[in-house]
Amino acid sequence: MKKTSITALSLLFFIAALLTSCSSANKATSGGVSASASMIKGNWTVNDIDIEGAEKSKVKISVFDDGNYACFIGSQWNLVQNGNGTYSISASADGCSAGVRTIYWSLQNNGGTQYFLFKKLLNGEKPKTVEDGYRLTMKSIDASSMVLTSAVDFDGKTIYINYHFSK
Repeated sequence: MKKTSITALSLLFFIAALLTSCSSANKATSGGVSASASMIKGNWTVNDIDIEGAEKSKVKISVFDDGNYACFIGSQWNLVQNGNGTYSISASADGCSAGVRTIYWSLQNNGGTQYFLFKKLLNGEKPKTVEDGYRLTMKSIDASSMVLTSAVDFDGKTIYINYHFSK
């Protein structure tokens, strides 16, 4: 009987240690932004774009293989909870190609960092057949605003483009 109680006590200690270590891991990664598909779904507008690491007026780069970052100011993003969606661009800035783009989006949590991923779907493509896509780090989100950031190589260094969305 004594051996059984020692085994039971050892098992109980092991479970308690396991739960404590899992709890500590959750606390360590909970400092990052965390979003669910239900928080992301809806109609969003890119109100502003700012750039970290370079003078904004000097940055002339194409984003999402679609146009200059300025083309995305005012863009409308319709994100459905099942991952389908669209974004539309108006031709208000030079070099912008107006129109609606079909996308498939998802969320990924990697090492405590939340990412917004999307693939552009052309000519009725299925998401599983599209290998290339875009990954943006989620900097913040609440019921009416979201900030996504993208690391980009520019003049031999990494800069960050921050997209400020509102619902």
